[in-house]
Amino acid sequence: RVGKSGGSGAGKGAVSAEQVIAGFNRLRQEQRGLASKAAELEMELNEHSLVIDTLKEVDETRKCYRMVGGVLVERTVKEVLPALEGNKEQHSPGQRRETCTPSPSSLLPLRYRRSLRHCHSSFRQRAKN
Repeated sequence: RVGKSGGSGAGKGAVSAEQVIAGFNRLRQEQRGLASKAAELEMELNEHSLVIDTLKEVDETRKCYRMVGGVLVERTVKEVLPALEGNKEQHSPGQRRETCTPSPSSLLPLRYRRSLRHCHSSFRQRAKN
């Protein structure tokens, strides 16, 4: 009996090489985006550290300004310093790297499982000829 697939013999689970390559490239692009975001957050963490170190050296009653929800508010160093230190702790680099940045090796199972290695080697073989 011929189904809706037109009798091609390809089941619902069959995926073409182009779809596999497109999926793999999409995962690589997502990985690059996450790595870029991690670098951006690392720079923000460095800025927090710089401001915290600077504020620790000034009088606690001195006025300072902080951006809260897009609005610049006037506070004292005594009020701002604990908030900055709390923000810095929430964005610890170790925790962020583990949750945000997939390792390149996480893409390898997909590559091998979907026979991308074979596709890649056949593309190389064609290039040699």
